[in-house]
Amino acid sequence: MNSRGGKNQRKEEKRKEEKRKKENRREKKKDDQRRSEKIREEKESEERVRRKKLQAREKVEKSQNTLFFQRFVAPEGRKVGLLKPRVRSHLAG
Repeated sequence: MNSRGGKNQRKEEKRKEEKRKKENRREKKKDDQRRSEKIREEKESEERVRRKKLQAREKVEKSQNTLFFQRFVAPEGRKVGLLKPRVRSHLAG
């Protein structure tokens, strides 16, 4: 009778150990998923920041080009643009 009780106890301990291992694997998998999700979100955030910086840089370049064009074509400070046919004809003539 004693040997049977020992076998049952060892089986029960083994089952408990397997259950703990399974739970640990499940927790590790969840942690890995959380970590990869966090990394993905950080990369997306960095990409958004990079795009915003690029847009700001393009906007500055565009405004600098506009100012250069206005100074080059009309140094007296008049507004010059392609949408103003009167000024364009004045400069051509």
